[in-house]
Amino acid sequence: MRLASIEGLSSLTIGRLAREVGVSRSGVFAHFRSKQRLQQEIIAAAQAVFEREVLKPGLDAPEGLAQLEGFCEAYLSYVEREVFLAAASSHNSWPSSTRPMARSTTRSSPSSKAGWTYSRA
Repeated sequence: MRLASIEGLSSLTIGRLAREVGVSRSGVFAHFRSKQRLQQEIIAAAQAVFEREVLKPGLDAPEGLAQLEGFCEAYLSYVEREVFLAAASSHNSWPSSTRPMARSTTRSSPSSKAGWTYSRA
């Protein structure tokens, strides 16, 4: 996830990830089977981090102003720490093969269950 955050999701490749972690390209390919699947896994991991770091603290706060403040504080902390900034960009800048997955994960996230969404899709 760190590599995708630094270089962007579309620039993440199986070969680049293999070099970064020090394993063979075939070893990474055996795990993910395609660049699209690799990108989908990164999106899923980024969503889990966003939900843990931003949505859960906000949803745990009492309803009303305290909850709004909880969301704002958690989001600002998330941005200040530069946690997967590539995930915060518009889905339109992501590879076309990952856009449907990104849109579908936002529909099933805790934020959508709370009645709002953080997707700009």
